[in-house]
Amino acid sequence: MDYQRIKKHKASEIMVSGIAKLEPSDRINVALELFKENIFHTIPVVEDGVLRGLVIPLDVIKHLANDKGANNEY
Repeated sequence: MDYQRIKKHKASEIMVSGIAKLEPSDRINVALELFKENIFHTIPVVEDGVLRGLVIPLDVIKHLANDKGANNEY
């Protein structure tokens, strides 16, 4: 691999700029819709302009798998 060539590039050249984001108070179904409709693999959770965390599909799956009420619905 040509590491010298890679070192010349910046994150701004490859990053996604039109990202979706959640607020801590958003419901899980909002994340599910974002994952379903887009090709996002991670959704930042932002509150007052500060990154509070990240949600990935596995987080949603684990939460729903542990929620007995959700298991009955799905």
